Amino acid sequence: ANFNEQVKELQSKVSQNVQLVKKVEEEEERFQSDEAAAKDNVSKLQTELAHWKEAVGNISVAEIRANASRFSQEAERLKEEIKKEHDAALGDRLLADELRGELRYRQELWQQQLGLKQARGFLASRGIAPSAA
Repeated sequence: ANFNEQVKELQSKVSQNVQLVKKVEEEEERFQSDEAAAKDNVSKLQTELAHWKEAVGNISVAEIRANASRFSQEAERLKEEIKKEHDAALGDRLLADELRGELRYRQELWQQQLGLKQARGFLASRGIAPSAA
């Protein structure tokens, strides 16, 4: 009965580890997709910024003075958008790292428990009763 409980416990832990692996893989896939989208968005924003710089170079000083505030606000908005995209990608990367660490911890714990169960089985097969711990 105890052996069956241990088997069920191990099966449960394996199932949890499998689910964690799936979650890590999904998060990593989402992160890669988000990162690619963020890079694409940054590229578009840089293109837009280059366009604005070119537009500024082609207008008169009077127009520049009249529109300087608007261009500055737009540039700040673009900078903030780039920063938000970068921060979001970084947050996803940190979450993926955290999930990978949790997975490694659970795998190590599972390996330790499996080793302990194998050692007990070996002792039992030799007629050695494990001490109460």
